[in-house]
Amino acid sequence: MEGGRAVRYRVVVRLWTAHVPPTLPAGGGGSGHLDATFWTAVAALAGALGLGGLAALSVKQLITPSLNRAGASFADVLTDYLAVLRSRSLRRIRRYQRSVGEYAGEHTLGFGTEPISVRDVYVPLAAEGTDERRDLYETIRRERRSVVIGEAGAGKSMLLKHSLLEWTERRTTRRSEIPVLVELRRLNAVPVDAVDLVAQVQQFLEMHRFKGAAGFATKALEDGRISVLFDGLDEVTADRLDGVVQKLKDFAQRFTDCQIVVTCRSSLYKGELEFKTVVRVAELDDATIRRLLYRWPGLDAAAQERLYRNIGSNASLKRLARSPLLLSMMAWMTMSGIVLPTSRAEFYDTAIENLVKRDDVLGRGRSQFAPNKKLAVLRGIALILQDRSGTDEDRLTISHARALEYVRSVATSIDLDQKDAEPLVTEIVERSELLATNGGVAPSYFFRHLTFQEYLAAVELRDDRDGLLERYVKDPNAWRETVKLWCGKADRDATPLIRYLIDAYLPDAQLMALECASVTTKVDEEVVLEAADRLQVLLVAERSSASPGQAAITFGNAAAGNGPRSALIRNRLFELAQDPDDPVMRVVAMRALAVSGHESAAAFLAARYTTDQDARMAMLSMGDMAVPALREMALRGAVTPVDDLALIGTPSAVDALVEVLALSYRDAAVRAAWRLAERLDDTVAVKVIAQSPHVVQIQENGFLWVWQRFSGGSVPLMKAVARIFELIDTCEIDQIPSKVRRIDFRFVIASIVVDRRHAPLWDAPRPAVEIAEELIARVRSHVINPMPEARIIAALQTLRTPNLFSDRLCNALLDHYKLPAQHVKMFCSLSHAEQMSMLRLLGEFHSRSTWTAMTTTTPKKPRGVFVVNTIAVVLTVYAAATAFWRELGILIGDWSLGSPNLLLVGWVPLVAFPLRSRYGLVRGSLWRYVVIEKLIPGIALAAVCGYHAAVILDSTARWIGWAPTWILLAGIGIPTGLLWLHNRRRNERYNNPLRQAIEAVGATSPTTSIIATSAQP
Repeated sequence: MEGGRAVRYRVVVRLWTAHVPPTLPAGGGGSGHLDATFWTAVAALAGALGLGGLAALSVKQLITPSLNRAGASFADVLTDYLAVLRSRSLRRIRRYQRSVGEYAGEHTLGFGTEPISVRDVYVPLAAEGTDERRDLYETIRRERRSVVIGEAGAGKSMLLKHSLLEWTERRTTRRSEIPVLVELRRLNAVPVDAVDLVAQVQQFLEMHRFKGAAGFATKALEDGRISVLFDGLDEVTADRLDGVVQKLKDFAQRFTDCQIVVTCRSSLYKGELEFKTVVRVAELDDATIRRLLYRWPGLDAAAQERLYRNIGSNASLKRLARSPLLLSMMAWMTMSGIVLPTSRAEFYDTAIENLVKRDDVLGRGRSQFAPNKKLAVLRGIALILQDRSGTDEDRLTISHARALEYVRSVATSIDLDQKDAEPLVTEIVERSELLATNGGVAPSYFFRHLTFQEYLAAVELRDDRDGLLERYVKDPNAWRETVKLWCGKADRDATPLIRYLIDAYLPDAQLMALECASVTTKVDEEVVLEAADRLQVLLVAERSSASPGQAAITFGNAAAGNGPRSALIRNRLFELAQDPDDPVMRVVAMRALAVSGHESAAAFLAARYTTDQDARMAMLSMGDMAVPALREMALRGAVTPVDDLALIGTPSAVDALVEVLALSYRDAAVRAAWRLAERLDDTVAVKVIAQSPHVVQIQENGFLWVWQRFSGGSVPLMKAVARIFELIDTCEIDQIPSKVRRIDFRFVIASIVVDRRHAPLWDAPRPAVEIAEELIARVRSHVINPMPEARIIAALQTLRTPNLFSDRLCNALLDHYKLPAQHVKMFCSLSHAEQMSMLRLLGEFHSRSTWTAMTTTTPKKPRGVFVVNTIAVVLTVYAAATAFWRELGILIGDWSLGSPNLLLVGWVPLVAFPLRSRYGLVRGSLWRYVVIEKLIPGIALAAVCGYHAAVILDSTARWIGWAPTWILLAGIGIPTGLLWLHNRRRNERYNNPLRQAIEAVGATSPTTSIIATSAQP
């Protein structure tokens, strides 16, 4: 059988060679030569196929990237198209995202030339707590019902806009949760019985290009796919408030699966909504104040530092700077060259006056109307709107006709003609920007910030104290802020007004009494002390509903000044803080002293820091005022002050931590290293570290490479981070802090991954590997093809929040890798996405050269690959054609290179590679793996390539000569080799796994949004 097949093959060869013209001298004849020719032909065909495969591989390498990109683009388009065919929701959501992003990206503060960028100036807010500042977002994001309360200008509206902006940057699916912002002040124009909150949701969707909102809104609300953010419950008029509250409660009861967030001023909200979670926005601490100034656009470094020092040296200014709105006004005034006033009322007065005079400041030419005339009109309009409280009219908006009617009614008194009414209103709207308009055929006007309206109304009533009191009695909620501003602005005797508040015997009135007494210009001293006594009695009463936190702020504000009135309050607080029989007032007194920001209060609390926990927590809230005392204690080796300096986090506190870092006291230095490692992603803190004069005390070590790529060339910063790395890496278990905040992911990579070898997962002993394999098998059971561990971790990395599986996998792998305690602590401080990236890196070895070769920005993709691949394709095609032609000549003539039997090596790959494929799936011993998987294919490849290289060189030399052949080879090979090496180095930089991990984590890090994460992709 086999012999007959061989004879047929020989006949075919004879017939083929008989018709081929002999282009070369014929060799010998005979059957032996025929057999050799037969096997030579087979080998030639095998070699040609091999070279053809190499050519195809080269072509593949050349065109595959383009095909992949084209395929990926086509796949994305096809996926989106199919998704749209299934449902139009995805396209509607993405269009809605773009529109909402434009809306939420800007915010009008009520002053300045243009709206500010929310992304540029926003700083994270904190929830007011008893011990330390808590993240406001983490408190709200997990809840379905929550109320955010805070003082005027606390940043509540900005919080909602920033959350919307963060949501627009998420990747959405057809089932993603969609946020909707409803401004409750819009309900003032609608009768209570006609209020429809579902229609408000639908209106917001339609306003932002969500097609089909009418049919989508109700169904999505019922499914819990909409997060509704209701802004400004305090801006609803008093006559509508109860009805709107009931509408909100009905809405929450009807749509139980929807997330609902309501914002309101703290003085107005009394728990009417009965929502489980009520979060009070904390005042800005010193570190956040510094961060906002750093981010404020147009405020250079010198101006930032000057303003920050000015605020820190003036207790009254610092008290005002705790409010985001007033701090923003300070930044704007500093940029405009305006001297900062020291009271809240003076702040508004200065800001409004400068806004009215902006024509001269901006050089826009002379205004048609004098600033005092425009101020008179603004005060009158503000009072008209305020007087609408308690009526059916909207107290936030005035129609164009009503505004003109008022201006005409006072035109004679301010020396104007009736015809000047309309141009005067137009100039106020267009040039001062205090009033805004909604446009349209019949426009209406409203103040850009409600506090401006309240302040101008207070100024208008500066000579009518009794009228102001009458209005407050009629509607306390609407007139509360106006009364406070009146007391701070008017130079009239406020004693009767404050005495009325004292005699009201209501918690809110008692708080207002002491606050008004502390800011007013003229009042009897006995009334001030009586207000303090009444509030003190109210706090210790068993049925008191006054908040100790609010009382502490009120007492602290009253004690903040340098006059005798504030000194009386401070002395009262010193006595209460030392009274062991009254624990409630003792805590309130400690906090109030901290709120005052007075040097004597700081000294009082510092003396009790080590023995009194309440004094320590109060001192901690003082920010920079507490840093000198804490620095002194930390330099003596105490560990607790180091933690408190880190909690304060201001530039002076960070500088103190750098000084402690160089200490010989090991425990304090290690604790400072941990706390500074938590702040390496804070731009302000890093700048302070790099400029600290205490870095010179740090001895150099061999870890400068850790932060070389992120230091911007700053040697002091590299030295400081090297010291941090050394202390953390060599610390003892008992020196590790019990609580560690998130440490910079770059620092964790350098600590755990770089130059550290970890045993591969498949070499691990039981039981850790059994747990990991069991969990991985569970994941694999949900997919068609098996997934390697890296792909499983990559899939888990896309989750924004961990689940049971990811937690168990982390624990199993950590148990396997046997990380030191400090490395485990750093790993646990990371976010879920960062932990998954770290697990991928732990399974590989990354040398220090990989780390130091990393760039801080993504390098350009190598472009010389196309040239190298093109040259390789041309040379491969030439080599394949030459080898095929030469071996064809061997077959039909006598053009051989040595013995024709050498071509039998072409059979080796045909045998070796199938064997490799067959036995490679069998779990055998090490020798079988080496021989079958590595040795045989290597020998075969070397033999085939070596022989054919000799054939190609010999053929080329016969055509053009040996000298030109070598010159041509060098001329092509050397430049191509150098270009290949260059591309390889650039490709290594481009594909640096450490940089890619850092970039990936930066793109998937948790965002500061209060919108629920349960439906996130």
